[in-house]
Amino acid sequence: MRALLASPLGFLIGLSLGALGGGGSILAVPALVYGAGQGARPATASSLVLVAVTSLIGIIPHVRAGRVRFVSGTVFGLAGIGGSLIGSRGNAAVDPDALLLAFSAVMFLAAFAMWRRLRRALRAAPQGDATHGDPLQAAAPVVTATPGRFGAVTAAKVVLAGTGVGLLT
Repeated sequence: MRALLASPLGFLIGLSLGALGGGGSILAVPALVYGAGQGARPATASSLVLVAVTSLIGIIPHVRAGRVRFVSGTVFGLAGIGGSLIGSRGNAAVDPDALLLAFSAVMFLAAFAMWRRLRRALRAAPQGDATHGDPLQAAAPVVTATPGRFGAVTAAKVVLAGTGVGLLT
């Protein structure tokens, strides 16, 4: 019965994952814990599976459009695996309620960072000028897949970012 009641939450999470990409997954853990009745650790694992499947499907149009940097992505993923292995060992030693509290802090920080970026973009965008389009478009990051060298500095940044994301995961 609980699964039937949680189904609308699953639909909304799927909708947010489709609209927002992997960032929509931040809604999955609380929905699985409080809506579907899963524990914090199984909900985290379930959300990772949801994100992986959604990401694999969502990457297809980006690959076709040439916007994917495979070398950077592979290095990021491998570093993330290492970080997640370390984080998993620490996770086992932490109370599940403390994990949920830490997760809510990460959610708050992510929301605050997005809000600040949107405010800056709105201030920088021309106001009321129809020739410049929607000022909210300025808030969306521009991602280009310009081919270039994958040098030591870039590699270090990618490894650090991947390890950090892996630890948080």
